[in-house]
Amino acid sequence: MSSSGTQETPASSSPSGVAITAQQEKVLEQEFKQEKNWDDITLELVVAECGLCEKDVEKWYSWRKNEWRRTEGLRIGSGSLTDM
Repeated sequence: MSSSGTQETPASSSPSGVAITAQQEKVLEQEFKQEKNWDDITLELVVAECGLCEKDVEKWYSWRKNEWRRTEGLRIGSGSLTDM
């Protein structure tokens, strides 16, 4: 533990396959709850806030969106209602 009394939770591999800390996961989940369909600007902001590379954030987002679609009973990978 550092002398300041704070310690970053070590990165662990999430079900998405991306190694993230608890704080990074919290940020990612908060952003996902606010908006399910990220545009390029949102992606860049999340990358900056999390300190992860864009590839890892995209991988986590893809996994998380598929999980959300599964829990909602929606087809995984379908783009919109008009694609069904």
